[in-house]
Amino acid sequence: MSYTPSFVPCCPSITAGGTVMLAPRRADPTPEDWERHRSIIKRLYVDENKKLKELAAIMVSQHGHNATIRMYRDRIKKWKLEKKNKESDMFAILRKHTERSAIGKRTSFRVRGQVVTMDQVHQYLKRKRSLRDQEAYDAPTSSDVSCRTPSPISMDITTEKDAQIITAEYFSGLSQPTQIGKTFPPFTSNDVGATEIDGMDSVSTSFFVEDEHILQMTLHDMYTLLSPGSGIPRSPCVPQTILILERLLLTIKMYVAGCFENGTWITGEDGLCTVVPPDARIISTDAPFTLTDYCEIAITFLNRGMLVEFRRIISKAFNLVKDLVRDEHPRGLDSLMDILLYFMRQGCPEIVGLLRKYLSEMAGNLHKREHPWTRIWQLVCMLEQASLEQAFIQSWKCAVDGFKTALGPSHRSSLDANIDFISRVNNNLDAEHLLRKLLSQYKDRSIVETQQILRIMISLGWSLFHQGRYIESEELGLDAFAQAKERVLFASMIVALELIASCQYKENKDALAEGNIRLLIEMVVNEWGVDHPVAIDNMALLETWLWKWGREEECHVLKAKVDEAIGKDDVDEEFDRRQEPFQGVDVNVC
Repeated sequence: MSYTPSFVPCCPSITAGGTVMLAPRRADPTPEDWERHRSIIKRLYVDENKKLKELAAIMVSQHGHNATIRMYRDRIKKWKLEKKNKESDMFAILRKHTERSAIGKRTSFRVRGQVVTMDQVHQYLKRKRSLRDQEAYDAPTSSDVSCRTPSPISMDITTEKDAQIITAEYFSGLSQPTQIGKTFPPFTSNDVGATEIDGMDSVSTSFFVEDEHILQMTLHDMYTLLSPGSGIPRSPCVPQTILILERLLLTIKMYVAGCFENGTWITGEDGLCTVVPPDARIISTDAPFTLTDYCEIAITFLNRGMLVEFRRIISKAFNLVKDLVRDEHPRGLDSLMDILLYFMRQGCPEIVGLLRKYLSEMAGNLHKREHPWTRIWQLVCMLEQASLEQAFIQSWKCAVDGFKTALGPSHRSSLDANIDFISRVNNNLDAEHLLRKLLSQYKDRSIVETQQILRIMISLGWSLFHQGRYIESEELGLDAFAQAKERVLFASMIVALELIASCQYKENKDALAEGNIRLLIEMVVNEWGVDHPVAIDNMALLETWLWKWGREEECHVLKAKVDEAIGKDDVDEEFDRRQEPFQGVDVNVC
């Protein structure tokens, strides 16, 4: 070790001449010194369970590594070698154990590389006198905690410990409060990224084969398997939906994590997530968002009693579903949950039923039986009608949390998915609060692009609009449009114009509203085409304004343009074919 030329007044000694001499001190260890001795320090402190004072003494005497106790404490914390268990880690283990036990998986846990048993977890929680139940139980899983399925061993299911996992009483208890006053735990953000799922590096279709039989079981099948011939009665407090939903959420989490881990989903040149196709086909990157636009337009037509236009647009939407299911677009899953929830809330359960069935059949035709997309939509079809809305919300959140875990919350696709979820799931007041919080979090930071800031601003503007706060909403829209125009962000200019025009219409600024929506339509038609859903949506919106303003002739002209842009569907084409034999024939009705 080298010595510094300077001295510190801590160990004075007196020379024969009576002058005070200061003993030199060794220099603090460099980062390279710490890394060189890291394995030794870990062995002494973790494996041999030495105390910090013992560790420091051995390191300085045997290895010349001179460091203070405080330095060791900081370094051990940085290396995540602390011996003391944290409350959040213990709750994370308890939650993960409950989740995996519910589907019959045995699990071993490690915290900072050290094996932790469930007995240790229960002992730790028993010692705690005051627990923040909900907050601690729902806390994200720390990166210090990992779990995996142990290597297969022969197992006697009649042993006492195993019976705690696989007896019927366990399933009956899923809906009962646990020791910490919590019902069967929901999935929370950041769960997936911190775990080793079954010890695999990626999720492939073969990964799901081992649990195929679980998917096919009904609640009665599970009871029969757990206790053959015993005739265990079904518990009235364990609806089948609970098991189906938990299975659905776990499948989504594993699928999203696996797609990122195995490179199926990557970040493209535009900063958005895209899918790497298994063949040379071209993937439509806009399909999830076009689907959402079509569904919203369809409901607009339905509410106006325009049933033919509704049928044509909903046909266009359903035609996109096949591409989404086949291509496995990263935003495909959450966009489908979005529109299912949207149709539910718009009072269209028949459409939800048709779409659920269509998705299940399409996934089964395009993918293998064990593929996660096939599994997901089979499970969605098994959900009971009364539980659908909450199931769609939890499934959507599960997919969004998977993005945050894999990419970080500031990634463009993560933030876009989060904004959509906040805006469409929450009521307008809650959405405003969450969007303002998000805006303050990112507005003055360079980690996100201007385009993302504008997305938050415009979404916040719409939440204000739906609260009737049109002046505030218009101001946000004008601010966003100015920033988008300055940076030539075309898509942001379009959505800002739509917000501005809508606010001006509500404020009876008719001339301004009409001018801005016509400008929007012109820009979209020139850039994306007249048949783009944004063009169709805003032409249909302007049509309703013209009706209100009494300009019926202009309204008829615009409606003809909307009909031409929508085009015909299969029903129209079939009708035209049947009419062909009668063309040019005069039919006299007596």
